[in-house]
Amino acid sequence: MGMRRTLLARAAVRGGVIPLLSVTLAVCAVACAAGGSGDAHSPGNIGPSEQPRQEGRMEDVNAEQLVSQAPGGGRKHPQVLLASSAAALSRAAGVSVPDAGEGTYLVAFWGEKPTGGYSVQVRSVQTDGDRVKVHLSLEKPPKEAMVTQALTYPYAVAVVRNEDLAQEEILLEDQGGRRLDWPVRVLEGG
Repeated sequence: MGMRRTLLARAAVRGGVIPLLSVTLAVCAVACAAGGSGDAHSPGNIGPSEQPRQEGRMEDVNAEQLVSQAPGGGRKHPQVLLASSAAALSRAAGVSVPDAGEGTYLVAFWGEKPTGGYSVQVRSVQTDGDRVKVHLSLEKPPKEAMVTQALTYPYAVAVVRNEDLAQEEILLEDQGGRRLDWPVRVLEGG
């Protein structure tokens, strides 16, 4: 953090706002590439269970987050898209989705945000009969944070194994347990 402040201070003294903005963007890019909070690819299992479902009780579903906080390609308004393949989701959603094999691919778009520093992650997926609850983590930048002064479109992609989400009722919740009324669309041919 000290090195970042030093670089920013030097740029401000030497050349004004344009070099300062360039250095800020470069520092952000380096931090993201090094696995900072803007990590574009953060795969990992988010629902370990492959046990059979029991009616009346929420069960974890085997799901793997493929992409989180990826730049570009997002949507202006919050929504969720489902597809049966990475290729179908990539074509229809206009985002790059890595192929992780068979499963239902889910992309959660948070919508247009006024600055950088916003992130969305798929935390878990649970089933109960014909209902599926997708838990999302929606993070805003701290008020004092230095953020990119540009419109951003945060989204996250996950693949859900052994579950056909297209046939289920999808409920969305944030990390505080609040219901999100985002539209959910199943893609044709996907």
